[in-house]
Amino acid sequence: MKQLTDAQRAGSNAETLRQVQQMRSGLQALMSAINVELGKVRSSKQKAELSEKQKALEERDLMVFNEILPEAVSKANAAEDAVEKAVITSEMIAAGGEDLDEVRQAVGATEQAVQEAQKAMGEARIFLNAKQAAARRYESEKVKAKAISELGGLQAQLQEAQQKLSPLKNVRQEFVQRTAAQKMMQEVLEKLSPAEVDVDRAEEATEMLKSEEGVSKELMVQAQQAVSKAGEHVNAVVRFIETKKKNAVG
Repeated sequence: MKQLTDAQRAGSNAETLRQVQQMRSGLQALMSAINVELGKVRSSKQKAELSEKQKALEERDLMVFNEILPEAVSKANAAEDAVEKAVITSEMIAAGGEDLDEVRQAVGATEQAVQEAQKAMGEARIFLNAKQAAARRYESEKVKAKAISELGGLQAQLQEAQQKLSPLKNVRQEFVQRTAAQKMMQEVLEKLSPAEVDVDRAEEATEMLKSEEGVSKELMVQAQQAVSKAGEHVNAVVRFIETKKKNAVG
């Protein structure tokens, strides 16, 4: 009887142990599932917090950029308008034609317009460079890319305007060269006029020698003198031109 009781008790303990082990395995599986779900919740929370933070940064950086953008556009457009004004003013130089006084006034007006345009260009560049440097420090990558792109477009606008402005910086030098060329041409014409007269006389004397028989010694001397004088005048004009060329190059 005692042995039977002991056997029953041993069987009962084994069943209890088995049930406990099953409960333990179930509990472990449940805890594992709970941990997985907790991980998902934490991840979702972190993503939500990060998204909220990014949104806040984006709103903050976008607000800063939107505050400076109108002034950036205004300065770039003002510089571009100043360059266009200088270009239009420079066209008065060609319109002046051979009237040196009118051309001189147009050159002065162009120089003034160029100075004003260059000043506006400089101010716009300084402003854009500073704002581009600030944009690179934005924490929102999206707003940073937008700001750098739009400010870069304004920089390109300035660069294009600068290409129009740069040639106008030489208007004074070009005017001086043009005036010098006109002066030299006038001097050449003045020196060439008597030379042309002498050449005509030399041709006449030569024709007389050809047409007359028994040419006198006096007529031959006159013809030789006319040819010699014409040659001297022509050579003088050539030397004058060469001298002017050397001085211009030097």
